[in-house]
Amino acid sequence: MPLKPGMSFGNIVAEILRSYKKTGRIGNITPRNAKHALKIAQAIAAKRTGAQRK
Repeated sequence: MPLKPGMSFGNIVAEILRSYKKTGRIGNITPRNAKHALKIAQAIAAKRTGAQRK
């Protein structure tokens, strides 16, 4: 799951969710369900891109 510099918010979220579906984890975190995984992925993407999303 290498997140390359310059990736868009959506691409980062998609890459993280693909990894979650494959392994059941996001890094060291084991999300409760897919909705929780999406929230985590959005938070990571926002931090990396500087975007502010709800």
